[in-house]
Amino acid sequence: MQSYLLWSLYFNFINRTFKHLIMTQRELLVSTVQFYTSENRGTVPNSKACMYSKSDTSPGCAIGRFLPENVQKIFDKPDNGNYILGVEEIFENPDFVEMLPDWMLEIGEDFLSRIQSLHDSEFKWDSFGINNVGKTAVNLICSDFNLEPLTEEEFKHEECN
Repeated sequence: MQSYLLWSLYFNFINRTFKHLIMTQRELLVSTVQFYTSENRGTVPNSKACMYSKSDTSPGCAIGRFLPENVQKIFDKPDNGNYILGVEEIFENPDFVEMLPDWMLEIGEDFLSRIQSLHDSEFKWDSFGINNVGKTAVNLICSDFNLEPLTEEEFKHEECN
C-alpha cells in the first residue's frame, strides 16, 4: 500500500509538471509535422511500430514525446509484455487513461490515433520531413476534424524554419 501511495504521489507530481504542455489538436498536428523526419521517428528495427520512450534516434513517438518517462515505459511494455500499446488499447484501460495528461484526453482518442498513425507510416516521411503523401494525409486529418489546413510554412521541418 505504501509503495502504491508513493507511486501515486510521484505520478501526480509528474502529471502536474506536464500539464503546462497544453496543446490543441491543430498544435499537436503542426508540432508532429514539423518535428519528425524519416530519420527520427523512433521505429523499432524490423518493425513498423515505434516506441513511446526515447531512443538513440528519437525522443519518442508522436504521443510519447509528451509523456513522462515512467508512463512511456509502461506504454512500451505493459505488464512486462512483448508488445507496445496502441492508442486504442490505452483508451480501453482506465488505469492507462488516468496516466494521460488532461489536454490529451480533451484532444480525444480518435485524433490521437490519427496523429500516431501519421507518425507510424514510414511512406509519409523522408529525410526532409513530411512528404507529399504525408501532406495529403495531414489535409485529410484537418478536413475530418474541421481544422484549418496547414500552410506551406507549417509543413516545413523545424530545422528548415
